Amino acid sequence: MRHLFTTLAATGVLLFGMTAAAQRQPNPDYDRQDRMFDHLRADLSAANTVATPLTGDASRVDRAMQEINALQRRVDRGDYDLRQFDQTIRAVEDVVHQNVTLSNRTVDNLSDDLGQLRVLETRSPDWR
Repeated sequence: MRHLFTTLAATGVLLFGMTAAAQRQPNPDYDRQDRMFDHLRADLSAANTVATPLTGDASRVDRAMQEINALQRRVDRGDYDLRQFDQTIRAVEDVVHQNVTLSNRTVDNLSDDLGQLRVLETRSPDWR
């Protein structure tokens, strides 16, 4: 009886461990995407710190942040909605082209981020 209990307990621990391991396998693509979105948010935060009051700069940054958050939620679900990509890219482009107080470094960083967004968009199963 004691041997049976030990065997059942060991089997339970083994199955629990296998189930837990199967739930979240590290995926380098997801990690890279998360870092890209985090980096983009950090660059937009830098743009927001120099936003000129009463010019719409801060609202453009806020809109871009909202679009990024919406896009990341969809991508995390595996939903590569091309319209959402386009809206997000346009929102970040608006910040780059219309916020006149951005430093050259911030413009360069946001431009690099846009390139990474476009690469991610091309990985979409719906991309043509």
